[in-house]
Amino acid sequence: MEGLDQLGGTLVFLLAGGWVLWLIGGTLINRRRAASIGRWVYREVRPYGGKLAIRWLTLAAFELTVSEARKPFRQLTLVGFLESREMPFVWLWNRLRRRGDLLVVRAELRRLPRWGLEAYRAHSVAADDARRTAQAAGWTSQQGADGIWRANGGGAAAERSDRLLAALGPYAARVERLAVHGEAPQLTVVLSLRGLSPDDAPPLGRWLADVAEVAVSEP
Repeated sequence: MEGLDQLGGTLVFLLAGGWVLWLIGGTLINRRRAASIGRWVYREVRPYGGKLAIRWLTLAAFELTVSEARKPFRQLTLVGFLESREMPFVWLWNRLRRRGDLLVVRAELRRLPRWGLEAYRAHSVAADDARRTAQAAGWTSQQGADGIWRANGGGAAAERSDRLLAALGPYAARVERLAVHGEAPQLTVVLSLRGLSPDDAPPLGRWLADVAEVAVSEP
């Protein structure tokens, strides 16, 4: 029995030590990645506004605001959310659900869209908001061949959902939610940053501007 007690004590000690090491390592990784993503986003939107302000919501989340933004934007808000890497079980659950770091872009546009839509991935953390918004607007959601669910009022909106996604270029495959509405923010884009290296990422600003242009284009 004494041997079993010693083995149990050693196992508890090793598990506790491993947990602490994971916690410290995950925190450090998140801090470095948050800083890297923050710098990347700042560079990408810098050409679209003279007044940029960034604030850290937590050690792993930031909000970048571009007031007095240049066309086609009136104002831009970008929020980066990093997944929890400090807790191994939460991290593993996110891996199983194919979830990771997110970038949420909310844009007020200089011209108002004359139609609206919601496009989203069912597994996304943003899916519930998209569904509720679509239901409130009286839109029925349908899954497309690309796996993305779409909800809109028909007509021009139905025809334009593919154009909007295509306008995101290399980021189309990373779309978790894409919404266009008449009220502010007129454009919402939620992108998965899972596996994305800011140092090698394609230019983001130009693709966001392209999406905004499609959103306000005439039917």
